[in-house]
Amino acid sequence: MNCLVGQDVPEGQSLFVFQSILLLFSDIRFWKAATFWSNICLLQLLFFSFKELLLVVQLCKLKAAFQISLLFINMSATSAG
Repeated sequence: MNCLVGQDVPEGQSLFVFQSILLLFSDIRFWKAATFWSNICLLQLLFFSFKELLLVVQLCKLKAAFQISLLFINMSATSAG
């Protein structure tokens, strides 16, 4: 079962992606540092592409909550302008 809507996840990667998402959302430091808007951007990004999701996973593993927040704020500003 793919955990990304409309995207193909490479064979054997579904569990890895699911565990990584759980790890991200279980890190309380992410929720303290992130704004509501960046959380919305994150939820939208999870349904875009596997490549972009891997970027989220990478940042998650570094537990860089503040960097994640800035990334999505910058991405939303870039796409709006």
